[in-house]
Amino acid sequence: MKGQSDGGGVVAVILWSFYSQRGCLEPALPIVAELLQRDHQVIGVTQSPEELALPWGIDLVGDRFLPRPDGPPDVAPGPPAELSQALDGEVAAAGWHMAEVAHLIEQHRPDLVLVDELRLGAGFAAERLELPWVSYTHHYFDEADISEAMVHWLCGCFGRPAEAVEVFEKWWPHLRQALGLGPEPRGRDQVCWWNQSPLGTLVLGLPELKVHARPAPDYVHRVGPTLWAPPAAPEPDWLGRLGEDRPAVLVSLSSNPLPDEALAVLGSEAWLGRFDIVVTAGARALPELPAGVISAGDFPHSQLFPRVAALACSAGYGAVTRAASAGVGVLAVPQMGDQALVADAVTRSGLGYAVQPEKLTVEWLRDSLDKLLTGDGLHLGALKDAAHGYDAVHVSVDLIEELLLAF
Repeated sequence: MKGQSDGGGVVAVILWSFYSQRGCLEPALPIVAELLQRDHQVIGVTQSPEELALPWGIDLVGDRFLPRPDGPPDVAPGPPAELSQALDGEVAAAGWHMAEVAHLIEQHRPDLVLVDELRLGAGFAAERLELPWVSYTHHYFDEADISEAMVHWLCGCFGRPAEAVEVFEKWWPHLRQALGLGPEPRGRDQVCWWNQSPLGTLVLGLPELKVHARPAPDYVHRVGPTLWAPPAAPEPDWLGRLGEDRPAVLVSLSSNPLPDEALAVLGSEAWLGRFDIVVTAGARALPELPAGVISAGDFPHSQLFPRVAALACSAGYGAVTRAASAGVGVLAVPQMGDQALVADAVTRSGLGYAVQPEKLTVEWLRDSLDKLLTGDGLHLGALKDAAHGYDAVHVSVDLIEELLLAF
């Protein structure tokens, strides 16, 4: 429960409901670290917490995000046959998750709930129990559209991507009614933000990479990039030599199982002998690469970016944001989800160049990297300066503390 710190500020118990996939987790870690630094108690809530190792000794509890591997109750097992069935599954999952988090709220008595946008049930549980909550969004979305990633993804899966707003506008009131929450109090002009907290929403990432088609409500805060730097790993021998004699290229394959291995294979063919090439892929096994290419596995990007001149990746928002913040140009080959929007942002903002996977060739990689390293027509310095103008972590925690004091 809330108390006072030695400095007179508020000290609170915060229930943090997060999705543990790397691209979702890491943008939130600097904010959580600052909450802990300010003496708040943070209780992490996620699926399978026993499989997760965070860098601090915070309490982790499981919320059984789904009751069984093949889906939520009252929904036919197996993959959905049509969009309506898939959306019914999302309703059931949100209801299950809401009940799970409500139980944890009653058990741990937090003062505020911090919610990853992908875990709708946590926000609903806080709303039902009249507890303040703050949401954060970490993916790229068109702000003239919707920020609800699952609905967007499902519409794409069923060949209806252009109908996402229409589908969401009909589905969201049904979802709230099914969960006993009453009508959505915000008007259609805020449909983009209906799934976010009306008390405080943190938009993580570099605002200069996005197009803001309309003003956001007052509760939406584009705080800037939150770049996680894990404890420094022991430096291998190759790191000190990286980029010394010739420019270095970081090929960042997704930590998710995406079909992006061709980027490393073709990149090696295009650049070996002219550039240092270092390839990372999280915990995934790397493809077979020729001698001379550095296979770095899960080596921290925070230790690589100061030494590389370019990034080649599948347009993950986190990697691209880190590159922009470091003033490093990007070659983007989007695969799925929001990556097409991120790749478009790479070209539109002057951060680099993009190509669709089916058009990726050795020639494109060779020519695009040469063009990238000249810097002609790019805006790397401006984006780097913009990123350094934000203080996203402190601003985010200040906003959370202001909300705590208001309640």
